[in-house]
Amino acid sequence: KRHEEALNNVRDFQLEDRIHLFYGNALELADEVRPAAPYDVIFIDAAKGQYKNFFHLYEPMLAPDGVIITDNVLFKGLVAEDYSKI
Repeated sequence: KRHEEALNNVRDFQLEDRIHLFYGNALELADEVRPAAPYDVIFIDAAKGQYKNFFHLYEPMLAPDGVIITDNVLFKGLVAEDYSKI
């Protein structure tokens, strides 16, 4: 449902020539994604345990000043807690 909504938003704003949406398992889509590289921004929202794999796979597809944005990388702040005081 979210993918369809994203597609509709891209169409509604006539940004098909600037925004590329891919749907599926990102670890299996690299060959489909690579031809449209380089990318200015790559957004990753996936299993946190796989983020390192995603980064290594997709970082070479970034433009020189590109960025990778990861969702919830701090896992609700739990990995940023100061556990030395517990």
